[in-house]
Amino acid sequence: MKHTFLILIIAFTLTLYIAGCKSKNMPDSPPAAQVGEDIILIKDIQSYKRNSSEKLTDKQALDILVEKDLLFQEAQKEGVALSLQEAKQYANEQREIIESSGEEGKKAMDEITKKLGVDYEKYWKDDAPKGYMRAISQSNMKNKIKKEIQKKILESYSGLNNEDVEKLFNEMYVKRIEELKEKYKVKYYIDQGTVQN
Repeated sequence: MKHTFLILIIAFTLTLYIAGCKSKNMPDSPPAAQVGEDIILIKDIQSYKRNSSEKLTDKQALDILVEKDLLFQEAQKEGVALSLQEAKQYANEQREIIESSGEEGKKAMDEITKKLGVDYEKYWKDDAPKGYMRAISQSNMKNKIKKEIQKKILESYSGLNNEDVEKLFNEMYVKRIEELKEKYKVKYYIDQGTVQN
């Protein structure tokens, strides 16, 4: 059980690194899309695909990254975003958990940071807090949207079976993401089918 928990934390840590190191101001790769002021680069898509546990197409990866960026930006506007200070505190707690699990946890994190080409201390000081801030803020906003949709369904669509409720919920969620795309003026700079570098 302890090992499973440690593996989950380390896997989540890798995901956070990817989320926290968004290539916002590092145009060493062509842009794929723009979400508000944020730029998603082709290398972001490739990195996301490479580190995903699922086999994703370029379009799927780009759609996920656009949605995550939309959720993060909307979380900031809606006041449900995690502050950087809160994220630093959370990162410190996660680091303590990993390091207190013994040599196995510290060694695994050390290997991950080396593989990523990141200094261990810098990762925990800078990258992990930014990753936690984005990931938790995205989750907070997604949960807020889901609760709003659930409330609307309960108020307006009583008597539906579970399958119909799930279908309606998914349609309403997709519609909300499309509204956010308009709000943040999402622009695509590539053919969404294939990403080339």
